[in-house]
Amino acid sequence: MRMLLVFYLAVASIVANAEVPRISPSVLPEPLRQKWNDLRPSFNENSRCAAVWDGGGDPEKQALKCSIYMRMGTEAERRALAACEAFRTENKIRSQCRLVSP
Repeated sequence: MRMLLVFYLAVASIVANAEVPRISPSVLPEPLRQKWNDLRPSFNENSRCAAVWDGGGDPEKQALKCSIYMRMGTEAERRALAACEAFRTENKIRSQCRLVSP
């Protein structure tokens, strides 16, 4: 029974993350790309970032939320996306959060 639960949680995690679009850092607007480059030296193999921005170029409606010092990549993704979604909701940004992958 326990193995079935572990398997179910693993599959649910994969499916949940499959719905989140992934983008390259080169696609980010310049202020977010600069922040990415500043944070990059601190990253380890489990660090993850999520970005959101509106097309108007308003810096108040741009965010790059990262989970840097994490032991598990899936937990880092979840936390980065949660912080990104909170920012998106608070600032009424229409576009969805995207995971940034190098």
